[in-house]
Amino acid sequence: MVYLVLEMLADGESSRDIIKNAYPRLTLKHIEAALHYAASMAKAGHMVEAHAVSR
Repeated sequence: MVYLVLEMLADGESSRDIIKNAYPRLTLKHIEAALHYAASMAKAGHMVEAHAVSR
């Protein structure tokens, strides 16, 4: 589920919209945790292919 939230953020959705429209059981703390997890993976060198961001 972390990847879904990260993809939604990358596509330009706000944290509040993700909570309101897609995952109402999440909190802002959950989304912050997903971002911290992604940052720690990147820092550790775990890279994945980026997807194109459509705007």
